[in-house]
Amino acid sequence: MKAIQKEVRKNIETGAYEVLDAKESEHVRRTKGDKIVKSRYLLTEKTIEPEDVPAAITEQIDILDEPENPKKAKARHVMKGFSEENSEYLEVTTPQVSRDSVVFVLQLLSSLRWILGYLDFTQAFHSGDPLAREIYAELPPEGLPGVNSRQLLRLRKCCYGLLDGPFQWFSHLTRLLTEDLGYEQSSTDPCVFMLFDQHRQLQGIVAAATDDLLHGGNSEHWERMEQLNQRYKLGKFSKGDGRFVGKQITVASDGSILMNQPLYTKAKVKPIPMTMERKKRKFSLCTEAEVTQLRGLLGALAWLSKETRPDLAGRVALLQQCMPHPHVQDMLEANAVAREALLHADLGIRVYPIPPEHLRVGTVTDASWGNVRGPYQDQPEEQDYWVEEPTTIRII
Repeated sequence: MKAIQKEVRKNIETGAYEVLDAKESEHVRRTKGDKIVKSRYLLTEKTIEPEDVPAAITEQIDILDEPENPKKAKARHVMKGFSEENSEYLEVTTPQVSRDSVVFVLQLLSSLRWILGYLDFTQAFHSGDPLAREIYAELPPEGLPGVNSRQLLRLRKCCYGLLDGPFQWFSHLTRLLTEDLGYEQSSTDPCVFMLFDQHRQLQGIVAAATDDLLHGGNSEHWERMEQLNQRYKLGKFSKGDGRFVGKQITVASDGSILMNQPLYTKAKVKPIPMTMERKKRKFSLCTEAEVTQLRGLLGALAWLSKETRPDLAGRVALLQQCMPHPHVQDMLEANAVAREALLHADLGIRVYPIPPEHLRVGTVTDASWGNVRGPYQDQPEEQDYWVEEPTTIRII
């Protein structure tokens, strides 16, 4: 309840919405019923950094104090955007920095020996631009403190849950970084922003994942990040080791950077319980309940292998082929992969401080068309061939 009260108070203070009085609410219900959406509270336990525990205690929000993994009660007031009239015409893209771009950013930060920074916006969507359309919301079933259940909310900002919320915030953030702070948006990944000086020397770099930023740079860059800290209410503004989009990032004394997911691995990767008798029936088809368990385990392993554990990717990809009719032996193999993931939960992707002048970008493409037998198979001079040049190897 304290987390709910805090959420509502912040929404009103930031101008995300305002509470209509009873008379105006009834008028809207009679004349603009198609502009009213439903809403609800989303209650979660949010993992927080150890240094953020005192602030949570000050806010009188309950803390679940686990070793190296403190959490706090969190409430989010979410609009049911799918219930909005004509929502299918809204821009619903949710730009997110790619995993490869995160590794690229970490490589630059490591090679240039820049300090890593982490930043997230509190009530990010409410910090964006005002809504350009008229829209109202019902109160959640639990209500709002001191407000009659028939009263409505007039939405002023793109609140959480509205289908175009992520895109509207990204558009605001892009304008902020490019127009106000002078960063350039990458043509390869629109969620990567770079700061250059007049000689086109890199001064800083930012990777954006909705309201979370991973960044680093020289004093010019940090001066701009401090402007963000002064201009917006931030939930986090830290340096060094930290978390970004669920990944733990650790800087070693030699300048290398490790990106791994030990907390995710221990929380989500759970071997399927099996009796000895069941293990012996390797060629039996899985039951419906076992298929559900296996699908969940493979989903967790697929995400883990894609993000930070490429050593597991081959086995996980082969296992996924067993769906939708897996056998008991597939469960056994999935459990073996899960145990390996848990045994080495601290493994991840490590980038080393390679001198910038020695960095190269490598691209691997599918060359399968070169193996196709075509009308020119007897004319070698017309077939593709490889040429090695001083800096590249390319196909002609």
